[in-house]
Amino acid sequence: IILSTREKEILRLVADGKSSQEIADILCIGKNTVDTHRKNIIKKFNIKGKNEFFRFAIERKYDFM
Repeated sequence: IILSTREKEILRLVADGKSSQEIADILCIGKNTVDTHRKNIIKKFNIKGKNEFFRFAIERKYDFM
């Protein structure tokens, strides 16, 4: 499964515990854009729920560098 550069950035920031708004501020993009990228990651990896997404981000933080 291939992630875009932006999806990788967002995944790493989620793993660092950043909220969607914090990520948006860091990357100078809109919160809705961050949420769309998060949804795309969740769909690509068939992730179920927020807790699983956070665990996935933490476990794979360095896999997508």
